[in-house]
Amino acid sequence: MYQTITVKLTAPTASYTFSRTGSMDGVSAEEIVTRCPPTIVGGPMATARTALPAYVHLLNPRGAILAPASELAAPALAAEPTAEQGAGEDLLKQSAGVLPPEASKLDLVFTIDCTLSMGSYIASAKRNIDLIVRRLANAEGYDLRFGLVAYRDHLPMGDTFVTMTFPFTSDVVDMRRNLNDLTLGDGGDGPEAVGAALHATRIMPWRNDATKVCVLIADAPPHGLGETGDGFPDGEPDGSDPMVELDELSVLGVALYVVGCQPTLSYYEFATDFFVAAAERTNGQAVSLSSAAGLADVIMGGAIEEMDLSKLANEMELDVHRKRIEQPALDEEQLVKSVHSDWMAKGVRSRHLTHNKLQARNGGALRHAGCIKSAKASFEAAAALFHNSQALMPPSSLQGGGEHSSSVEIAEGTISYEQMARLFSKCKKTGKL
Repeated sequence: MYQTITVKLTAPTASYTFSRTGSMDGVSAEEIVTRCPPTIVGGPMATARTALPAYVHLLNPRGAILAPASELAAPALAAEPTAEQGAGEDLLKQSAGVLPPEASKLDLVFTIDCTLSMGSYIASAKRNIDLIVRRLANAEGYDLRFGLVAYRDHLPMGDTFVTMTFPFTSDVVDMRRNLNDLTLGDGGDGPEAVGAALHATRIMPWRNDATKVCVLIADAPPHGLGETGDGFPDGEPDGSDPMVELDELSVLGVALYVVGCQPTLSYYEFATDFFVAAAERTNGQAVSLSSAAGLADVIMGGAIEEMDLSKLANEMELDVHRKRIEQPALDEEQLVKSVHSDWMAKGVRSRHLTHNKLQARNGGALRHAGCIKSAKASFEAAAALFHNSQALMPPSSLQGGGEHSSSVEIAEGTISYEQMARLFSKCKKTGKL
C-alpha cells in the first residue's frame, strides 16, 4: 500500500519526527529508519540507530502507534529537578497578593524555527543561555526547568526532521548542550511545521503547579492559511492544527511569548496576524524584533512578568468572586476594570516587558477561528476587505508587523489593565474562575 506515515525516534536526549511516503507493506521499523536522511540518525540519535528498533515509534496522522508493542521502548524521563536557591528579591512581596508555594516554579520552553534564515536567533540563544539562567534561577530564585523544541517542515518541503524535542532539564550544562546540537536546514516552501511544533510543545511534561511559558521564535507562518506557494495549502500533512493546539495550550496555562523575526515575517500576508493571535489566545505577548540582539531580554522579561502575575492569581480569584457577589450585573470587561481600579488604589505593582509589539494587519480575524480551515476562511474575508480599502489608505499603513526594532526592557510599575485582562483570561481558561 502506498501511504504516508510519520516516524518518531525517541532517545534519552532527544526525539525526532519526520514523514515518509512510499510502500509500507512488509517494511520493518528498522528498514524505514535506515532509509531516512543520514542527518536524522546522527548526533544524539547515534545510540538509537545501533539499538533499533528499541527507540522507533511509527505514528499515523492521529498519533496511534503502528509498530508492534514489542518494538517500542518508553523514552527516558528527565530527572526531577531540585529547587535552586537565589539571592533575588521578589518585587511583589509588598503587594497584597497571595503567594502560593508553586509560584516559584517556572517551566520555560524555547520553540525555535531551525530553518536557514534563523541562524542569528539560534546563535543568540546559545550565547546567552548562561545569562538567562543567572537571572532567572540565581537572581530571581526560581525553581527553573528548560525545555526545547526545534522544528522545520514536513517532507518533501523539509529535508530532515519535522520536530526535535529535548526534555525538560534544570541543568544549564544540559540546556547548553541541547542548544549546541541545533543546526540549520532547508524549510522548502516558506510556511513551516508550526502546528507540529505547537503540538510537540503542548505534550511536554509540564509541571501542574508551575508557571508555564513558551518562547516561540519564528519568521514564517504555519501551513494552511492561504499564503502564496504553500506546499500544503490545506494544512499540515500529519493533521496538526495550530489553532486547536493554541486553545489546548491555553487550557494548560501555557503563555506564548512570540518573537516575530522581522522584516522576514512581514513578507507573508497572514503571518503577523497568526502570531499575534497565537499570543492573544494563550494570554501571552507578541514581540517584533529586527535582530537577535533583544532575544535574551524577551526571554527573561517574559518569564519574569508571567511569574509576577502568577503570584497575583489567588488575589485575582478572590477579588473577582467578591465583585460578582457585590455587583452581579457587571459583564467581564466591567469586572476586570473594577478589580483593576481597586488594585490601582492599593498600589499593586508588577514587572513588565516593554517592547515593540507585533501588529496584526487584519485585526481580530482569528479571534474565533477554531481550526486552520476556519482561520483560512477568516483571512480570505479579511483580505478581500483589506484589498478593497487599500486605495483609501496611505502607503505607510499597508505594511503589517509593527516597528522593526530590537528595543526590549524589563520595567516595574503599577499593574496595567492589559496585564489584568491577560491574568483574568488565564484564570478563566484554566478553570480557576
